[in-house]
Amino acid sequence: MGDRTVVIGIGNRDRGDDAVGPAVLDRLAGPLPADVETVCTDGDPGDVLEALAGCRRTIVVDAVSPAGRPGRLVRMTDRTALASVRPSSSHALGPAEVLDLAAQLERLPADVVVYGIEGAAFGPGRPMSPAVEDAVEVAVGMILEEVADA
Repeated sequence: MGDRTVVIGIGNRDRGDDAVGPAVLDRLAGPLPADVETVCTDGDPGDVLEALAGCRRTIVVDAVSPAGRPGRLVRMTDRTALASVRPSSSHALGPAEVLDLAAQLERLPADVVVYGIEGAAFGPGRPMSPAVEDAVEVAVGMILEEVADA
């Protein structure tokens, strides 16, 4: 594995709360350290696997399906825990499945963190929910702290 750190934002900007991954990356654009890369993807497993290549560390940000608490932010480092948090339905595979695939292909970084933000509305053309917008800001702060501690 290389020394790279990459933050992967998964989502679709045109589907309401599914835009959390790209929204986090937008807000990280200026304040990230120069040695931290970002990759924005709609969740295509090939894109995610390519972004993981040669990484020592990755942070994945994605929306998760509604469970009654829009804006709930969950930070996970255990792939087993990831399996219990379903991604929004617009992705073919969720973070847990893609990370499992990366492990099978021996492309899984040594350090993996996933931020899941619970969404409420995933319809085409909808804006992000206010609670999800608030959670995006919290996630940005947490990620900045995390990469500063590396």
